[in-house]
Amino acid sequence: MNLIIFYLKDRYQVIKCNGTLFSSKQINTGIVQVSGIGPIFYVAMDSDLVTYIVVNILVKYADDTNLLLPADTDLDLAQEFNNMKHWAAENKR
Repeated sequence: MNLIIFYLKDRYQVIKCNGTLFSSKQINTGIVQVSGIGPIFYVAMDSDLVTYIVVNILVKYADDTNLLLPADTDLDLAQEFNNMKHWAAENKR
């Protein structure tokens, strides 16, 4: 899990449109195409990964997963994250 977090942080993107090169901006989502890690994230997206508590929401994309917790939940983010780490270990992801 730490390897994935390391891979996804501190990345920048530059856009060129109609010959104009815009300044780089830091990004925190998405996967570099042809990086090799995209298929692994697809497996996670198309998996049986679910939240620990039903009021929490897990939104899965091919290259991104978002976890939404209501402000008044009894479960903190660390517990939900541990649930996901446990799922990853059980599924050898």
